[in-house]
Amino acid sequence: MHNDNSPSPQPKKGATSKLLWMLLAIIAVYLFASTRSTLWDRDEPRFARATYEMVETGNYLYPTFNGELRPDKPIMIYWLMSVPVRTFEFLGPHALPARFVAAFGTAFSCLFTFLIARRLFDQRTALWSAGILASTLLIFMIGTAATADSILLPAMVGTLWLFYRALDRGKLSILGTLGMACFLGFALLAKGPVGLLPLLVMLVVLWLRKLHEINAGPALSAIMLEPHCERNRFLFFFAKLMHTLATTVLLIAQRRDNRTRFWPIFAPALVAVLLAFGIFIAWAIPANNATHGEFLRLGIGKHVIDRSASPMESHGGNFFLYLPYYFIIPIFTFYPWSLHMPAAVNASIGGRSGGTISRELVLGWALPVVVLMTFVATKLPHYMILSFPALAIVTAAFITGYRNELSRWDGKLLRGGIWFFGAVNTGLAIAMIAVPIYLQTGMLGYIGGAVTAAIMLTGGFFVNKHQLKEDTTRSTPIMIKTFAAAMVVILLTVLPAIDGTKMPYRVAKIITSETSKDTTVGYCDFREPSLNFYIGRHIEDVGHGQVAKWFADKQHAVLIIPQDLYEQADPKPADVSILGQVTGMNYSNGKRETILAVEKGG
Repeated sequence: MHNDNSPSPQPKKGATSKLLWMLLAIIAVYLFASTRSTLWDRDEPRFARATYEMVETGNYLYPTFNGELRPDKPIMIYWLMSVPVRTFEFLGPHALPARFVAAFGTAFSCLFTFLIARRLFDQRTALWSAGILASTLLIFMIGTAATADSILLPAMVGTLWLFYRALDRGKLSILGTLGMACFLGFALLAKGPVGLLPLLVMLVVLWLRKLHEINAGPALSAIMLEPHCERNRFLFFFAKLMHTLATTVLLIAQRRDNRTRFWPIFAPALVAVLLAFGIFIAWAIPANNATHGEFLRLGIGKHVIDRSASPMESHGGNFFLYLPYYFIIPIFTFYPWSLHMPAAVNASIGGRSGGTISRELVLGWALPVVVLMTFVATKLPHYMILSFPALAIVTAAFITGYRNELSRWDGKLLRGGIWFFGAVNTGLAIAMIAVPIYLQTGMLGYIGGAVTAAIMLTGGFFVNKHQLKEDTTRSTPIMIKTFAAAMVVILLTVLPAIDGTKMPYRVAKIITSETSKDTTVGYCDFREPSLNFYIGRHIEDVGHGQVAKWFADKQHAVLIIPQDLYEQADPKPADVSILGQVTGMNYSNGKRETILAVEKGG
């Protein structure tokens, strides 16, 4: 696809082999990272335990957690996770089988990002795009977690890859429609209605292209870029807005054929959506019938509608206070590439980097996702993951030279990247020292944290030094090496040391090693899902005042309970003994406490 300010890129030989090696490296690094810690409460062990229960019971129709229906997400993630769970059955409850699918999901996201970037720019920029996406903080966290986001993203980006192919050809073919239906159906089965977000991107991109073709592009640029009218910027903004609206009306009314054909692409996309719903319903109706209507009532009513209308689990708050949330969060989650991303986005909107293509990626792909998620009441960083491939491509185009002379504001944002990058880099460096000390991880954590902090601060100093001179050819390699070196030390020392302070895994290890599988287990005021995962049994929920009564009804049982709560129990349970105790940080309440495993009949 032609780019109007490209540096006449020359295709590079061996790009396919480079891509293959990059994807293999991504999978290898992500799988290795997945083994460096046990599952993190609370989402990961819920997904993982539900999958293990699916394998144990043979019920592949709907997921359960601790024997109860889990309608939070549709079925696809459990189906996919069940494959490595069965394959690595000899490992028992382990983080690697649970996180295995996430690494491959990330690799596919990078592959489709590469294919889109190569179509829009060239192979070099495409390789950079895939590498940037894989090395952002948010994608790394998602790609090493046993959650549904890692498989949702490749399905959505794959849909957009087929869309950009259709843009080149002027229509969406029958095979393209079927492929898009499969991707969208996969996305619906992965995380529900949010999987249809690519349809919004397609609609906005088509609108922008039609506007550009009838000379409305400059109006959009003037609105989104800093106005050139110094005397009355409001009037300038208003005039350009009216111009764009009027042009849109003309666009709808006109019948002449432009280069971009709207309905030959969008109409088959709507057909693909209908087919995708058919794929979803083929599973949803039997699952809903089997759960007497509960799956869709809770899955759609609570986890889609309620989550959109009001903040859930304290993730969100006042609407106006959280308006800038998704415009600020990439500064942290796009680290370390937040060094270049703000300048790249600003220059792209103004057409000074990547031409109309980069502007389209920002205004037609990234921005609609951010705006839509802004109106969702529950706020979580990973809700905007679909915008990350677009931001990665825009940043890659900026780095690889798809840019003209930058404006004054571009230069300011490029130099100001030291604040976006530096703030997160310095904060993480401080955390690498403070967290191991606070958690009392021992020497491995102390030394690893200090070495990591030294790498990040030293590398950050040289990155900032060159970035202030707008010398991206030097700042970028240093940034990459700093990030890579820090990650190596974190994965080898800091994460394992922190993992040793987790109490649920240690408690579970005591119970599984000291009791038989038919021993009844309960928990009181320490209901961490990772207990269910690592103990691998149904765990009964015991109320504060029910401890003695619960033990009285059992012949052989173990109760997991905080020490202070156990000592306050009245009446005291009879014929019990302390099977084991663990002291550490309770991540749920932020307090350091001792957890007991109290046994009767051992």
